Amino acid sequence: MWRMSSKSTSCCTAPKPMFRYTGATKRAGHAERDVIWSIAARPSSYKQHGEGSVLYRVKRKIKYTKAQLRAKVEHPFQVIKVRFNHRKVRYRGLEKNTAQLFSLLGLANLMLAKRYLQRAAG
Repeated sequence: MWRMSSKSTSCCTAPKPMFRYTGATKRAGHAERDVIWSIAARPSSYKQHGEGSVLYRVKRKIKYTKAQLRAKVEHPFQVIKVRFNHRKVRYRGLEKNTAQLFSLLGLANLMLAKRYLQRAAG
């Protein structure tokens, strides 16, 4: 059976980046955590600098990069939900659900790689 380890295997003590909602840093439960919060900035936070400023362009580029990463991460799950109609988990046992999810993720990877393989073949 596949299990996630509760112990960290990392030898480094550097904080890990976390993707959460915009109010995560203000919550009392997260105040003492050593985490780099990778949260997309609201447009009002960088529009105040003016569209011609360097800070505006840098913040906009960072937001664009985070959105690209999020889209690449979430696209396989969209394929699983839409193409394979896997919208809810049927609790038939953790091993069966895990096996089904892994096979669907593998098929989604093949479907997404199909485009690139067809282009390479000509």
